[in-house]
Amino acid sequence: TTTLSDVRTYADSALTEGTRAFYQVSATDRATNEGTRSNQESVVLDQTKPTTSLTKTPAAPNGNNGWYKTSFGVTLTCADSGTGETSGCQAGSTRYSLNGGSSQVYAGTFLIAQDDLHTIQYSSSDNAGNVEDLKTQSEKLDQTNSATVVAVTDQDGDGALDTQSITLTSTDALSGVATLSYALDSDPLTVVNGNSVVVTLPAGSHTLNYSAADNAGNNETLQTRTYKYPDNCPAVANANQANLDSDSLGDACDPDIDGDGITNGVDRNNVT
Repeated sequence: TTTLSDVRTYADSALTEGTRAFYQVSATDRATNEGTRSNQESVVLDQTKPTTSLTKTPAAPNGNNGWYKTSFGVTLTCADSGTGETSGCQAGSTRYSLNGGSSQVYAGTFLIAQDDLHTIQYSSSDNAGNVEDLKTQSEKLDQTNSATVVAVTDQDGDGALDTQSITLTSTDALSGVATLSYALDSDPLTVVNGNSVVVTLPAGSHTLNYSAADNAGNNETLQTRTYKYPDNCPAVANANQANLDSDSLGDACDPDIDGDGITNGVDRNNVT
């Protein structure tokens, strides 16, 4: 007994997207005897990939220069325009990854809450097995204010300065510093572009107000410092700058605090 077999693949070039075709197959031997035809089967061609859309809440960045300055939600929605029994997005097929991390199944809106330059990649599959090309979207989040430091020359650390120059320098690790603002006493704030400025302190006691703003629109809380200039005893701490005889030296370092020409150690009648 000889068993003959012949397996053939048939491509229907006339089948178009969304068209339903009906097929029956049979076999014919070398003597042209045709076997029993198969049951009728139907096919609908679906070669259309699904489409996943990304939406955010808030929908647009709420800071400056394309930055979010508060956390935001991300929602992925799969849609499939294919036809037939296999049309529709495959349940659980939408996947995403954050910043090059491992791919994970999308289970619902997720929150972006960490300051960073974020990269979101995502795609879906449909019930026909069509796989969407990987999509990529970038978002920026900076919720952190700039920080400003003050540099002065005050060797004894008593708040009375040795020089008039006060240097303000701000740093911002993510979006960068946009502007620095400062004012002395009740003057209006002066705004300068950049992250550094030198303020000249007039003689006397003055209040310095300052803050910085970053490129995302975050504003540092207004800071306040009080300084005196000049220090009448640069090497001896004397925060009150007491000066009984009103000369150039404060009492803390004046060898003759009452200015009567007799040094303190000898003068029995220092006026206090």
